[in-house]
Amino acid sequence: MKSFFYKLLAGAFVLMSPLLQSCGEVHKINERVVVAETAMAEHDIELSRRICDEILCGNSDNEISASEYARLSILYMHFYENADDADALDRAVSCYRRGVEINADSVKAVYSSLPADDHKYAYALSMIVGGLDNPADPAVDDDRYVSPDSVGVINEEQP
Repeated sequence: MKSFFYKLLAGAFVLMSPLLQSCGEVHKINERVVVAETAMAEHDIELSRRICDEILCGNSDNEISASEYARLSILYMHFYENADDADALDRAVSCYRRGVEINADSVKAVYSSLPADDHKYAYALSMIVGGLDNPADPAVDDDRYVSPDSVGVINEEQP
């Protein structure tokens, strides 16, 4: 009887192993984000950057949660500030957008729980993405802007 029970248990484990493995991958990403955040806190920027890049390059979009994207966006803003690296800024913006796409409330929750020193990154990201997604009309925002139509009118009036 015991051997039958153990065989049944082993069979169930074999059948459930893909499910358990996929759950482990999700937790693995979160753990890796924690390691990257810890490395950043310890001023090991190279290790933190390498981990973040591996997370983004080694996982599909559906494996990374909105909150993980939000946390990655803040780390990439740190990289941008420390190295003036345009690629880091691009990745921060991409992570922000992807996180909001998945679940905007999760991103807001992460950003609202940030330490005070990181609030500037969340604010900067929201301003950058807002500016990119909703470009301002230069005619409204800048008195020095001259529309092409008005240049033609001015030229016609002059002899």
